[in-house]
Amino acid sequence: MAMIDQEYYDQQFNGVKIPQDVWPRYERVAEDLVKDLCNGYFDTHELSDLKPVTQERVKRAICAQIEWFQDLGGTTINEQQASQQLPQSVSIGNFTLNTGSGQTRSTTPGSSRFDPRVTRYLWPTGLLYRGVGQYG
Repeated sequence: MAMIDQEYYDQQFNGVKIPQDVWPRYERVAEDLVKDLCNGYFDTHELSDLKPVTQERVKRAICAQIEWFQDLGGTTINEQQASQQLPQSVSIGNFTLNTGSGQTRSTTPGSSRFDPRVTRYLWPTGLLYRGVGQYG
């Protein structure tokens, strides 16, 4: 079961509009990325095992990641580049600018897997800390 739904995203997080057809993919990939950052905590625990304030931070981290996917145009670099194609030419009056084919905008945030807000939401929770196990 997903940690958040589109209603939470829309009503509580107030994120940018996400089309319903891409919502399931964005939510699943964002949740997986947040779980990866949490160093396996969710392999043996559920969201409900956390304090309410921590649950809220995890949910907001997932929402931030979903919003980031929407802003970049997808969950993969190929989707992002396809959504950010520049026009090959622009004309205004007698002026024409040709950019050539295949150029894309730089996706500086795309060089990272995570929206920077994700770690800011998760940092106070302790879920980013791998720590040392106790034995004995």
